[in-house]
Amino acid sequence: ATALDALDYATQPWYHLPESGPAVRKQAATILGQLEPLYRDDNVFAKLAQVMQNDKDPAVRDAAYGALLRLAAAPEATADA
Repeated sequence: ATALDALDYATQPWYHLPESGPAVRKQAATILGQLEPLYRDDNVFAKLAQVMQNDKDPAVRDAAYGALLRLAAAPEATADA
């Protein structure tokens, strides 16, 4: 939940964090992509897709894209596992 919330860090016009804002959002996307999903969470996919399409920083967009790829390719856990 914290990493998901951090995808919005310093995205409002009244923030002026030109260095730390993108770095925090990039790290949040990277963390979300490295978590081993126990189940598919459509909210995480939707938020990462939104960040990939709308973030002004190319490194943040790249991290969101990488996270989406890793999550999409990860096998989903089943109740039997």
